[in-house]
Amino acid sequence: DRAVFGGGAGLASPLLQAAGARLPVRVASATGLTVPATQDALLVTEINTRILAGECKLQLCAWYGEETEALFFPPSEKAQRAFVRIPLWQMDQQPRYDHTCALYIDSVPLAERSRFDLWDLRRVMRILRGDRGCPWDRAQTHRSLSRYLIEEAYETSQAVAEEDWDHAADELGDVLLQVFFQADIGEQYGTFCLGDVTTAICRKMMERHPGIFGPEGAALPEGTDASWEKLKQQQRGSTTPAQVLREVSSDMPALMRAEKILRKSDGLGLDAASYLPESPVKEILRQVQLLRRQGLSAEEEMHLALSRLTEETEKTT
Repeated sequence: DRAVFGGGAGLASPLLQAAGARLPVRVASATGLTVPATQDALLVTEINTRILAGECKLQLCAWYGEETEALFFPPSEKAQRAFVRIPLWQMDQQPRYDHTCALYIDSVPLAERSRFDLWDLRRVMRILRGDRGCPWDRAQTHRSLSRYLIEEAYETSQAVAEEDWDHAADELGDVLLQVFFQADIGEQYGTFCLGDVTTAICRKMMERHPGIFGPEGAALPEGTDASWEKLKQQQRGSTTPAQVLREVSSDMPALMRAEKILRKSDGLGLDAASYLPESPVKEILRQVQLLRRQGLSAEEEMHLALSRLTEETEKTT
């Protein structure tokens, strides 16, 4: 059992006692409130204005849900504190506020929660792959899951293209599941862990934006495909054109792979099509390049064309 204190810890003890708080509890001041995780109970102290209460409400509702029950402590200098039970959305609708006001949200068992965060997903994954979990989930490997990541990425792309944002959020959740699934397998077999994944992407993004994350006066990147490619080549130690082109995954769909190889070839100053004999395939590669230079994706344009074909066929049959 533990209480994790941020700001506002001095007011916490009588409030936690009045709430009958179950440890662990995270204690934080309303000023500069952040919600790093939602597994533990939370006490927000020093809610001294209605505006501050509203700012906290927006953040808390996003993580806990508007209807989550909370205990609001009105202004009082008494040692024994009284509270009122409110839905979280009423946090900024109380009669008065001062530095003694606080809000307590109790911890909720995983299966009874209405909203979840990244650590909940990690916990769900560990339960599913635990000794009493799901046999199918326990049997999966890095390789057996690869195709699902590709499928979920395509379904996400389609939802975004259709601007169906509820569906997009759902599909992005499926993509995120694959990341956590792979990381859990990695931790089991010692190949990599979730920390390796987050470290790799954070380091990559900071290294590729030296003008933002680097020392003061660091040169800003040019913002072109060529400058990005040069930076990536330096990071990966690629020194020859062949090494650079081999970085493009052979598992990609052909048109998408062609687009990426052409982009890298441009950065290297190569005319990719010139390396192939005259053939229908070479002409396709030229057309992919033509679309690229018009700011279009051959993969997306082909999908759109096939969708139009299907729609026109439906009209005539």
